[in-house]
Amino acid sequence: MPTWWALQNVGYLRNMPALCLTFLGSNIFYFLSGLLLLNRISFPVGGGEISNSNDDILNEHQTIVKRGAFFHTSRHFPLLGWSVLTSGAISVIYHAFQALGNVGLAESLCFVDHGVALSSGFYFFHKCGLPSLKTLAIGVPSLGLLACPGDMYPVLHSLWHVVSAGATVSWALDGVEKRKRYIASNLHDMRGRCKTIGLA
Repeated sequence: MPTWWALQNVGYLRNMPALCLTFLGSNIFYFLSGLLLLNRISFPVGGGEISNSNDDILNEHQTIVKRGAFFHTSRHFPLLGWSVLTSGAISVIYHAFQALGNVGLAESLCFVDHGVALSSGFYFFHKCGLPSLKTLAIGVPSLGLLACPGDMYPVLHSLWHVVSAGATVSWALDGVEKRKRYIASNLHDMRGRCKTIGLA
């Protein structure tokens, strides 16, 4: 690793089981986020009406969104959820070796961890578009937690796991909102064409 991004030696966590468990256990938020995106657990999303239409397609989409089925991820974009789950799994393994195992192997796993995280970010961008200001407000400041070496590293990095997992959910919700607007816009255009040719 470059000197400005050196692997943090947290071998002392072997003698601090409570902090070590918290450090490793904070990755659970990646698993919760991944399961959420795969619709394996529910999440109450605010379900305001897009329009007054009774159109079946629109109503079906509203029902799915209210049930917390993000972006139809379980059927159409399952890699959104699976990428977060994979990131969580790699993170657990990497940090376990960092705290309890071989430091040399941990450094190699660090590259894998970063690669999976970055590729997941690119995939989210591809499927959900640019993150909203709300998502950026969550994610961007939290990057500072990654640049805090020293004794506070386990605590601050655990907070990074929590906040970054939340940012993935927020980004997925951004995708939901864009999909809602896309559907509403298409239905509006379709009705306009139907009225033009006298079908409505």
